[in-house]
Amino acid sequence: KAVHLLKRMVDNGLSPDIVSYNVLIDGLCREGHMNLAYKLLSSMNSFDLEPDCLTFTAIVNALCKQGKADVASSFLGLMLRKGINIDEVT
Repeated sequence: KAVHLLKRMVDNGLSPDIVSYNVLIDGLCREGHMNLAYKLLSSMNSFDLEPDCLTFTAIVNALCKQGKADVASSFLGLMLRKGINIDEVT
């Protein structure tokens, strides 16, 4: 449903913003749909959007809950390379 909602927004001439993406990515991560979350993360470029701390926090938290600390660590490294500060929630 999340991906369908994003497509409907775009089809209706609306550009999703970082809040839209964060809500969708967080929801996908909470439901364990990491591949879809990664797809959305990758598609942010097409709308000139950059992931922020909330985007990465959703992904990192979900990965940790799935026992994928090595992948979560890679995302933390990506955050730092992009100049995004890691906060206490992340």
